[in-house]
Amino acid sequence: MKAYMGVIPSQNWRRISGGLVASALLSMTGPVFADAVYKVTSVISLPNGQKLTSVDIGSTAPAVSLYAIADRANKSVDIIDTTTNTVLFQAAGFAGLSPPAPVAGPNGTIFVDNKEVWAGDGDSTVKVVDLATKTITHTIPLGGTGRADELCHDPGNNLVLIASDQEKPFPVIQFLNTKTYSNVTNTASQKIVLDGTNGFPKATNGVEQCQYNPRTGLIYLAIPEVSGAGNDQTPGAVIVISPTTQKVVATFSVPLTACAGPQGLAIGPAPQILLGCSANGTSTAIISESDGHVIAAFQA
Repeated sequence: MKAYMGVIPSQNWRRISGGLVASALLSMTGPVFADAVYKVTSVISLPNGQKLTSVDIGSTAPAVSLYAIADRANKSVDIIDTTTNTVLFQAAGFAGLSPPAPVAGPNGTIFVDNKEVWAGDGDSTVKVVDLATKTITHTIPLGGTGRADELCHDPGNNLVLIASDQEKPFPVIQFLNTKTYSNVTNTASQKIVLDGTNGFPKATNGVEQCQYNPRTGLIYLAIPEVSGAGNDQTPGAVIVISPTTQKVVATFSVPLTACAGPQGLAIGPAPQILLGCSANGTSTAIISESDGHVIAAFQA
C-alpha cells in the first residue's frame, strides 16, 4: 500500500469529512455547522537533516500520545510525541528501499498494548520495536519471499494478523501471538492462502488493511478484488474472520459502484466501517459491520 505524509487539499478533505460527519450525525439532533478550514499548524523535522522521501503506513496510540510512521527512506520506524510534535526516536534496522531486500520496508505499523510497535518489513518478517528500550527486540520470520505489509491487533486474544500481499501465486495472512512472538496460524503450513479455498476468497489483486472490531470481537479484512483480472474491475470484499477459529464467518461483497478496490479500512461508530477505495470510481464508502450493506459512498 502506498502512503504519504502531507496536507490533503482543502476541497477534497471537506468532501470527505463533511460526508463522514453527516453520516455520523444521522441519529443526532441539533444544527450541523459548516466544515472547519484545515491548515498546517506545525512541521515536524527529522534529526540530522534527514528527509522523509518514502513512507508507508502510520498509526497512533492516543492513550500514550504517540504516532509511528514507516520511514523507508531512513530504514526505520519513527516514533513521534503528538503532544510536543517532536521525534522521540527512530528504530533502525529495517529493509529500507529495495534492493537488497526483496521488497521495501517497513510497511504497516501498529501499537501493541501501548508498549511496542509491530511493523511488517520487506524481508518477509515482522519486527517488534520496544518503546522502552527504543530498539528492535524481536524479529518474527514469516517464511515467504514477499514483503510483510499491513497488520491489526486483537488485544483480547493477544493476536496480530499480518498480511503478505505480494506472495505468489496468492497473498497470505498469518496469526502471531503477541506474548510468545510466534506464529500461531492453525494450518499445517502456518499460512492461510487466499486462493479461494477453505472459505477464504481468491484474492487476485493483493490484500489490504485489517482491523479488529471490539464491538463484535471479529477481524475485518479488505480484499481489493475477488476472482478478477487484477485491475479492480471485479468487485472486492470485506471478509470477517473469527480470531479464535481463524475461519471466515462472513463475506461482504462490495459493489463496484460503491467502492472499487477496497483498501483502507477503519472501524467507525456503530455500525459503521469506513473503506478507502482505489481510483476507479468513488473514493470512500461506509458499510455496515453486521451485514456489509452500503450505508453511503462519497466521491472526493
